[in-house]
Amino acid sequence: MTTSQLASKYGVTSQSLGKWKQQFLENASLAFDIGGATKTYKDEIEELKSENEQLAKALGKATIKAEWAVGKLKRLDLIDRKSLIESKHNQLSVSEQCELVGVSRSGFYYKPVPMSA
Repeated sequence: MTTSQLASKYGVTSQSLGKWKQQFLENASLAFDIGGATKTYKDEIEELKSENEQLAKALGKATIKAEWAVGKLKRLDLIDRKSLIESKHNQLSVSEQCELVGVSRSGFYYKPVPMSA
């Protein structure tokens, strides 16, 4: 059966069949060397697992540091905690900063009114 006949029988173009044949011939060794192909993937999986473990450790350490810092910040008096909040911070909203230092958002914006005599 010719390439044209196969193409018309299965509803594909003869160019597609030619490309598929070329791809198969370039990778034919993989069909007979399954161990080599799977070894490559196993090595890649092990490498990714190792990287994942390193990232998990780094995240855990960063979390511990952040929790420690937040604990220290919350021990400061209210005026000092409010002075740490930056209204125009690029990455943290006022709400997030208030949460980190343990000040309510309304408490941050509150300005006491002096008592009149």
